[in-house]
Amino acid sequence: MTFMAEQEQILKTDTRGRVRYPAERKAAILKEFSNSGLSAYKFAAVTGVNYQTLAGWLARMRKTAGKSGSAPVQWLEAVVDRSAGVVGKPVLIHLSGKVTAELAHEVQIELLVKLIRGLQAC
Repeated sequence: MTFMAEQEQILKTDTRGRVRYPAERKAAILKEFSNSGLSAYKFAAVTGVNYQTLAGWLARMRKTAGKSGSAPVQWLEAVVDRSAGVVGKPVLIHLSGKVTAELAHEVQIELLVKLIRGLQAC
């Protein structure tokens, strides 16, 4: 993950030994998480952020997003059997805004991931 090397600084701890993250660092970590495609558990393990801390940040972010009227992004991990090459039946993925993607081949999955990440950056 790139944000750890970019933001080298000493983090403070409270009296109970919990790490206190500055707001801008939290925002960078949450952005990196949303771009990672990893589950929260895996992301926390890779970055060294306590899983419960990350889960709390995500819950607060979702609660805040719900108040502003925008739906929070929900990620789903999928595994593709690359030996098959072609999916037997097309997979339909429904995105927000009445957008539906129909995937019939594994190459399309990689293209859809790029499209979603591109839209997320906007």
